[in-house]
Amino acid sequence: MKIYLNLNGPGSSVPPQTPGPRWARNRGGYAPRMELNGTSAVISGGASGLGEATARVLAAAGATVVIADLNENRGKQVADEIGGLFARTDVTDEASVQAAVDLAVATGEPLRSGVSCAESAGRRGPSGVTVPPHDLASYQRVIAVNLVGTFNVMRIAAAAMAKTRARRRRRAARCHRQPPPRWRVSRARPARSRTPPRRAASSA
Repeated sequence: MKIYLNLNGPGSSVPPQTPGPRWARNRGGYAPRMELNGTSAVISGGASGLGEATARVLAAAGATVVIADLNENRGKQVADEIGGLFARTDVTDEASVQAAVDLAVATGEPLRSGVSCAESAGRRGPSGVTVPPHDLASYQRVIAVNLVGTFNVMRIAAAAMAKTRARRRRRAARCHRQPPPRWRVSRARPARSRTPPRRAASSA
């Protein structure tokens, strides 16, 4: 699963405008820009690297960001700097990810962004002619974090976004069902002529 993010903010590089579909004419080929001000976001691995950079961009766009990371000290520091929240999160654990998403929903702002940046690089083997077999536990950890963890974050965040969208649709439907206000239409009556009727002249 890939997520493309382009806010056209400071430091972003957008290719020059090229002819294309109507929705992309003023976007240089990119999809229409999403309005993130007043929304919430959850970012796994947001305490450092790409996750931290993404968190700062989203916060600058007006989103309330939840930093979901195992690094508690750095995670809280980044959250304080961008005015967000921190949730100690293990992306391989369903309950842990659910708690981070629930924290984003609890802000009262609609959840619109879920970004998975948590990753594990594994262990490097010793250099030399004879190399022992790669550590299986390290490989399993890489798969659990980079593959299963990414899917875990995306599926739970997507479910929360779908609930928010469903609530908005129900509210819009209720507003649509309300009868329109009745306006009294008064029709203007034709004005009566005040000119006295003409009398026939009598011959003397």
